[in-house]
Amino acid sequence: MRGANFETKSQRKARRKRQVAGLLANRVVDARVGFEDRMTFYRKLREMKLRRRAIADAMRRLAVVVTALQREVGRVDDRGRATNARLVDEALGLTKEAAIASTVAADEFYAFSRSRIYYQGVLTS
Repeated sequence: MRGANFETKSQRKARRKRQVAGLLANRVVDARVGFEDRMTFYRKLREMKLRRRAIADAMRRLAVVVTALQREVGRVDDRGRATNARLVDEALGLTKEAAIASTVAADEFYAFSRSRIYYQGVLTS
């Protein structure tokens, strides 16, 4: 049985040391890549949230403008001077829908920009 081992003890020890060193190096590289992936994820997420917040602000300003337009259409209706009531009602309906849509869109964009999102890593099956 003694002749079955072709490597000396020092050779086996050196081989095990290389294997352990290689394993540790792989773990260090994996940890570094994981850290870089997380940093990239959070940087892109931060940029996306900033863009969404800017869009939400623009949509809120649009909602204010549309609400002012709706008031002006109502004032035209109140004057009542030779205006077609059907056209005024249609314009009021459209401005009301536009105000609601822009407010809802602004709220959704803002809610996303304030939500907490966490990095989960690559899911493997």
